Amino acid sequence: MSIPEALKRRKLEGKPAERILTLKLNIISKNERDGLHWSQRRKLRWEYEREIIFQVGISTPPDYKQHVTYTRVLGKGQRLFDESNLLAGSLCELQDCLGSCGYLHDDSPKWLAYPTCEQVTTRRDEGPLLIVTLRPAL
Repeated sequence: MSIPEALKRRKLEGKPAERILTLKLNIISKNERDGLHWSQRRKLRWEYEREIIFQVGISTPPDYKQHVTYTRVLGKGQRLFDESNLLAGSLCELQDCLGSCGYLHDDSPKWLAYPTCEQVTTRRDEGPLLIVTLRPAL
């Protein structure tokens, strides 16, 4: 076993491998989100929070830094977003909701490694879906 592998294993001791949350959410683009009135953005956030609570429940935030991967499964007739558009768009509200529901402490660099996004077009019959994968950051 090489030294970096041993360090990675030691860092991950006592931490779960990953948590996967599958949410039936339709994520909107940053452009669409920016066009909303502030009260509509608040309503969107409450909708996300309600869906998280109903679909996967409330959790307790872990005491370690996490890496989050968002996988957007497109539904029929949906288009791909730019990755920067996706991260800066409604995933911003969703990240705050994950914090308020106890899956993240908050979205500060102390608790959250740089989030990544993926978009899947091959499972359109299942979409729209959002799969959130939380794993310990190395």
